[in-house]
Amino acid sequence: MELYKQKYFNHRNWILENISSLNLTVNETVILLLIDFFNEFNEDINIGKLASSANLEQSEVDKTVSLLCSKGYLNIESQQGRIIFNIDAIYSQHNILTDGKDIYGLFEGEFNRMMSRKELETISEWIRIYPHEEIVNALREASINKKLSIGYIDKILGQDKDEQE
Repeated sequence: MELYKQKYFNHRNWILENISSLNLTVNETVILLLIDFFNEFNEDINIGKLASSANLEQSEVDKTVSLLCSKGYLNIESQQGRIIFNIDAIYSQHNILTDGKDIYGLFEGEFNRMMSRKELETISEWIRIYPHEEIVNALREASINKKLSIGYIDKILGQDKDEQE
């Protein structure tokens, strides 16, 4: 399963962190965030609802939705008589999200168990902050010291950060 489809992946944070690389305008960002929010709670979406929630004119929202579609970030589909605003393409088009996929497998393999949701969220946060190699090295150090815990690895990563400053 793709990283952005995991429960612990925070879509809105990712969008906000990548506004510049996605080349998003303010209106495009607001509309994407609203679409993600409504999709998370399985709410029906339409131009009027987006306009009302964003405090924009419907014509402005319609224009913004068209721009998002033309950029390939938004697909509007009809499924079982329901209109679906799908923004999965915004995540799958950027390889940023595939970097972390191997790390989760490494942790589960090293810990010899499935990671808890809280642990996965912590690892996801590390992926946002630290380089891939640094996280893997911290996991190896914890394994060598036979202290496999997320807290211990977090301390290792924190020490590395302090040493850099």
